[in-house]
Amino acid sequence: TDLNYLLQLKVLYISYNLLTGLKKGIFDSNKHLEHLDLSNNKLENVSCTFPDNLRYLDISYNNFITLSVCKGLGNLLKLEYLGFGAQQILQADIEAISKLKLQSVFLDLKNLTNYQNGSLLMLNTKYLHLASLSMTNDIFSLLFDAVNVSESLELSKCADVFFIQPSYITAIAKNSRVTDFTMNSLSLSWDILTFILQVIWHSPVNKFQVSEFTLQGMIHKVQFDYSNSSMKELHLHNIQSKVFLFDQTILYRLFSEMNIEILTITSANLLFMECPLKPSSFQLLDFTGNAMSDDVFQTCETLTKLRTFIMADNKLQKLAKVSSMTNKMISLHHLDVSRNQLDYNEEECSWSQSITEINLSFCSLTNSVFKCLPKNITWLNLSKNDIAFVPLDIAYFEKLEYLNLAYNRFFDLPDCTFLPHLIALQVENNQIPYPTTEFIHRCDNVSSINMGQNPFHCFCEIRTFISEVRKSPGKMIGWPENYVCEHPDNLNGVMLADFYMPEIYCNIFILVPVIVVPIIIVLVLLFIICKYCDILWYLKMIWQWTQTKHRTRTSKRDYWELGRDFDF
Repeated sequence: TDLNYLLQLKVLYISYNLLTGLKKGIFDSNKHLEHLDLSNNKLENVSCTFPDNLRYLDISYNNFITLSVCKGLGNLLKLEYLGFGAQQILQADIEAISKLKLQSVFLDLKNLTNYQNGSLLMLNTKYLHLASLSMTNDIFSLLFDAVNVSESLELSKCADVFFIQPSYITAIAKNSRVTDFTMNSLSLSWDILTFILQVIWHSPVNKFQVSEFTLQGMIHKVQFDYSNSSMKELHLHNIQSKVFLFDQTILYRLFSEMNIEILTITSANLLFMECPLKPSSFQLLDFTGNAMSDDVFQTCETLTKLRTFIMADNKLQKLAKVSSMTNKMISLHHLDVSRNQLDYNEEECSWSQSITEINLSFCSLTNSVFKCLPKNITWLNLSKNDIAFVPLDIAYFEKLEYLNLAYNRFFDLPDCTFLPHLIALQVENNQIPYPTTEFIHRCDNVSSINMGQNPFHCFCEIRTFISEVRKSPGKMIGWPENYVCEHPDNLNGVMLADFYMPEIYCNIFILVPVIVVPIIIVLVLLFIICKYCDILWYLKMIWQWTQTKHRTRTSKRDYWELGRDFDF
């Protein structure tokens, strides 16, 4: 492969090929190369020199026996990400890159057969990711080193790790400096999961993340010790269970009683969540992508510290019940119930008095939703609904600063009289042909408006809107590229900034004189010509001459016909 002609090359992907080697000097001409991915090939040896400007290098999932390739990486002082792997990991190889200040290191351990104690400790990185670690004789030493390399550690496809002796796992956790721990792509039983969770609970870890996880085995009640923990955040994403018949209260109660600040359980098919038995320390709960109904937390009085509550993409149905769900959450600040098929039939709503931000996008709500909303909110997202106008009989939203009404059915700007402190307004992708002058001036207090992607009708009525925008173009977000004519057809695709229609077509006081005055002038001229130039006499003479000519031709024809009829 010859790359000499690609002098300005910055990014190069050659992953998932059949490369077995790289010739010397292959990258000599690529001085600007910053991102190089050679993963998933069949490389056994690399004799080339990599460009000094390199920031990302991935040579993982190849056929390296040792990491001797690292000896040629010591000069890459700008390197931030390094992915590699080999059958043997030795100190002598890692020492060559020990002076590099890396942001992230990915280590493929799929073919690992020999690990020399202390090798990983020579890495200088903020994030360490180990993948495909299987049971080997050196697994304890490798993990013991891994938890002392950096404060952030990720294990993926490493289920076998947790089958080593429990005392070893406990020892590793107690001697760890990891505070941010992630596991993904693994399958464990309930017993092993709760054991790991308990061990981590009493370790220095304060943020624990699990994703792409499959739960196996019977689920039964366990005694969990929540005391003396550094844990603050637990994130579970895309969790599947192969167990269907079990007491779900056991599962929900395990999480509801955790004395942490942030709990995230997303895409896990949860049907419910227990209310904590005592005042909870939860400040953020995120249950996005589950199957919870609006019966959850209806009588819960222990979530007094909760500030952010996310229930997007669940099975919520009644907006009034959603409001009562928050009633006892006295510290709630932000609520996200987007992507639920919500319905509101003008029932009484009882929101938390502290709530200031609500996300109700993708909820199929109509105009009546404004009657249910709390009046002290400052941030409101109602995009992707079925709203056509803001009812005039609603109370003022005096504190509202941000309003998103994109992807609805508005035919004009909402009346900003009801929104005296509004700063940002989004009404893009509605049905607004042209904003009326009245509503434009009522929204003078708004510092930024997004009206792009509406079906603008480029007739006389839109000229006022264009002139107002030109006075302060920075106020209109996306101007001019997102403001395009849709009608009439001959102007379809023309930007409003380029649209021009002469004043005469739109001003009747100019159009009428332009048409009538020339007609009057012509009539006056004709009158003068007729009166003073005997035009009438000339016309009369022309008429008589025409009549005489006609009679003469008629007489000749009659005489010829008479001669034809009496010829002897």
